[in-house]
Amino acid sequence: ALLRLSMSLLDLVSGFTARVADAWYGPPLITDATGTEEEYLARYHDVSPAGCGATTTMSKPKPTVLGEGAFGSVRLVRDVCANDDGIQYAVKVLCKGYVINDDNTVYRPPKPGVLAAEVEILRRLQGKGHNLSLVGVYEGRRYLYLVTELCLGGDLHDFRSACLQHYLGKGEAKSSVASTLLPADIVRELAIKILT
Repeated sequence: ALLRLSMSLLDLVSGFTARVADAWYGPPLITDATGTEEEYLARYHDVSPAGCGATTTMSKPKPTVLGEGAFGSVRLVRDVCANDDGIQYAVKVLCKGYVINDDNTVYRPPKPGVLAAEVEILRRLQGKGHNLSLVGVYEGRRYLYLVTELCLGGDLHDFRSACLQHYLGKGEAKSSVASTLLPADIVRELAIKILT
């Protein structure tokens, strides 16, 4: 009887922890992902910042972080399955579950529909109008990996600030505004079609 009670208690605890883990990280979001987290980790390796020195097989290289947000970061990765030294890409790593910030603030996970819509918009854009090309989507239990083409050159805020320091000619201003508004218009158009 004591053995049955302990087995029942063990089943209860394991069932509870599985439900807590599902609530914490959530169910799979992307039904047609390119692959799993394991496949992502086998194909793409983090690129270390220049000057960090060689890494041994015992240590993992510190990734080059291109940007950070509340729910994830954008890192520089290399495709080790490519024929040459590996093509470099940017990967947006999004946490699917609750996020605890440095100041111990707990953020709810993004709604599944929001992340799925972001993936769908990137797929439909296909790199049109200065938008990023989506290379692949990989999903693990805790993270969603969006592999995109690598676009170096800074962000729009830095570019705008630099432009305010000197006079832009009419043609340069027209080209700058058009190249900024075209991608936004394409995204707006696609988002309206996805949401309706």
